[in-house]
Amino acid sequence: MTPQDMETRIVRYGDLQPCRTAFIDAHTPGSDQKENFTIIGAGVTESPHQHVHIRETPGFNIGAAGQPPKCRNSLQGPNRRMHMVVRAT
Repeated sequence: MTPQDMETRIVRYGDLQPCRTAFIDAHTPGSDQKENFTIIGAGVTESPHQHVHIRETPGFNIGAAGQPPKCRNSLQGPNRRMHMVVRAT
């Protein structure tokens, strides 16, 4: 693998492209400031506008989310979100 090949598999923090409409709750008041990042693999986004940084990862996903202070997570209470099950895509 060449350094150029490796560079195509690196996602730098400054290059992350968020999606603010990734999930249905992003359209509710108080949750519209949340950002979803699909870093490796397509993930489970509900938006066709979600940018996937590294696509060539069958069966493997890494994503992240962020929200500013006091941004309400509409379905889980203020500033909380957790999953009790593994998501499979």
